[in-house]
Amino acid sequence: MLVSPASVGAQDPSQHLGGWYAAEASWRPAGSRLGVEADFQLRDFQMVGDFAQTSLRAGVVVHARSRPLSLTVGGAGFLQGTPGEATATRSERRLYQTVSYTQRLSSTLRLKHRGRAEQRWFENDVFRSRYRYRLEAERAVSGRGFGPGGVWLVASHELLLNGEVESDVGAFDRLDQNRSYLAVNYPRGSTARMEAGYLNVVRPGEMRHRIRLTVEWAVR
Repeated sequence: MLVSPASVGAQDPSQHLGGWYAAEASWRPAGSRLGVEADFQLRDFQMVGDFAQTSLRAGVVVHARSRPLSLTVGGAGFLQGTPGEATATRSERRLYQTVSYTQRLSSTLRLKHRGRAEQRWFENDVFRSRYRYRLEAERAVSGRGFGPGGVWLVASHELLLNGEVESDVGAFDRLDQNRSYLAVNYPRGSTARMEAGYLNVVRPGEMRHRIRLTVEWAVR
């Protein structure tokens, strides 16, 4: 999220089970090392009816020739809400660079590593940077591996660190967030998948619980 716990006010969004909904799309021409990705996300302090955040992200992806390695460079825009009846919002613009690598340990088990650097501009030209690392384990459980018709379980943990601990708007902890996630992933054919899971977000002084639903398309 984009605001510090102190700015949230008297209402505590951690007391509610919130929603996090995402639609993702990617495109990579056959035989090409270049592709594009985009996603739209909507977050709610409760499941519905208490707007938390919307975001739109797009990037260019470069894939390695012979390894499951990719580099993404892109940008995003965010609009942040306020819990409860308040209607105040704030915006953020962001550039990001991502390195992703997949380790296939067996036909039914793989690890995914993702490192990301973010440059973030808030209202009134306030700048902050952030660095993230996510480790994700996926285990196929349906007997069909990770292909069409397969079902697999997802478990991940992501660490988010602030690049600065002081800025024009105040001081921040070095540790921004810990995100732990458990989900079930179900592909629909060879180009689409659905994922549903539970996300636990821990920040200094607060904990938030989210149900996350994701739909993804790989455009051919």
